[in-house]
Amino acid sequence: MPDDATPSAGAVLPPPDSQVAPLQQLVLQSELENEQLGRIGNQLTALRLQAYEEEWRRQAAWEQEAAQQAATLQALETLRYAERMLATGNADGLDDELANAEAVLSGRTRLDVEAAREALANEDLYPARQYLAAALAERRVRP
Repeated sequence: MPDDATPSAGAVLPPPDSQVAPLQQLVLQSELENEQLGRIGNQLTALRLQAYEEEWRRQAAWEQEAAQQAATLQALETLRYAERMLATGNADGLDDELANAEAVLSGRTRLDVEAAREALANEDLYPARQYLAAALAERRVRP
C-alpha cells in the first residue's frame, strides 16, 4: 500500500521555496527588459519616421526649387523671344506671353516686364524693348 506522504513515480514536485524567489526575480527582470526593449523599438520607429519626413521635406524643397528655376529659365526665354519679335516690329500675342513670364519672375525683373507690357498696351514698341532688355540684364549672372 502506497504511503500518502511519498510522491508517486510520475508526479512532479514543486521546486523548493529557496528556488522560487530567484526564478520569480528572473521573470520580473525579463518582463522589465522586454518593456524597455519595446520602448527602444518605439523610439527607433519614431526616429526613422522623423528621418523619413525630413528627407521627404528636403526632396520636396529641392523639386520645388528645380521647378521654379525651370519656370524662370522659360520666362527668360520668353523675354528674349519677345525682344526679338519687337525688334522686327511684331507685337502680336506678346502681351499674354509676357503676362505668363511676369507671373514667374520677381523683383526688378518683374517690374521691368510689367513696364514693357504697359508700353505694349500703348503701342510703344521701342520703350517695350528697352524694358525687356533691362529685365534680361537684371537676370544675367554677375561675377
